[in-house]
Amino acid sequence: PLSRAVQTVADGVRPARLWLLLDEWSSVPLDLQPFLADLLRRSVLPVRGMTVKIAAIEHRARFFVPLDDDYLGIEVGSDAASAVSLDDALVFGRSPAAAQAFFRELFGNHVRPILASMLRTPVPGAFVDAAFDGGAFPELVRAAEGVPRDAINIAALAAQHAHDGKITLAHVRRAARDWYLRDKQSVISRDDDADRVLGLLVDEVVGRRRCRTFLLPARDRPAAIDTLCDARLLHILKRGVVDPRRPGRLYDGYAIDYGCYVALLAGNRRPADVFTVDKAVVDLERLGSS
Repeated sequence: PLSRAVQTVADGVRPARLWLLLDEWSSVPLDLQPFLADLLRRSVLPVRGMTVKIAAIEHRARFFVPLDDDYLGIEVGSDAASAVSLDDALVFGRSPAAAQAFFRELFGNHVRPILASMLRTPVPGAFVDAAFDGGAFPELVRAAEGVPRDAINIAALAAQHAHDGKITLAHVRRAARDWYLRDKQSVISRDDDADRVLGLLVDEVVGRRRCRTFLLPARDRPAAIDTLCDARLLHILKRGVVDPRRPGRLYDGYAIDYGCYVALLAGNRRPADVFTVDKAVVDLERLGSS
């Protein structure tokens, strides 16, 4: 009945297509996700003239459960394609030009309606150039780590520090540190395991290796790593990194959040971005025991 009803709606809007957009998929309890996915596969995906888009956090999504002679849910790659990773365009380390272009447009769209009601003169088209000084805006994009809400909140704090002047590099770094302490640090302060793992990673990767990226085995990832990713204290940059010495072993590449090491940047001692397997793999068990 649901499939027939949706098909009737799709037929009614032709030649236009009917789009179903599902955001925050990962907010559905993990055990229930395959059931919702199976409902979509049987009732919605077969509908002619319809497009379905699902936005999900990869390590918090469960679309598929095998059964004895069938399966429950959506088989990614067969029933639906994994098409776009938003992080590819938003994370500064992956594509600085694309990330800056996105956030330029984001800030322009965000302030244009407000400025239009405040100013008697036309709203400046190059808002970012008018508001930020020198390398402050690229640093803001780097500090946001691909998360728009972090970018907006850091920019708001930086504007408070700048008062009626342009936002400078120092303002961005101070604001990023403030935002980290207010929003992110407080999240994991109630999780002793995640707090301990983050401290070990910062000491080892940033403190000893002078780097901000590291590799962990793709399988058997500790639960604390997922917690830190959810809190936006770790960011997944690469998946399936291969060790040439052990081709059967895959690693995932992570970056430590900007707020964790921004206090070290006063002397331009920026941690490097390194993903060579022999230098970047972190053994959490060894760090914990030591």
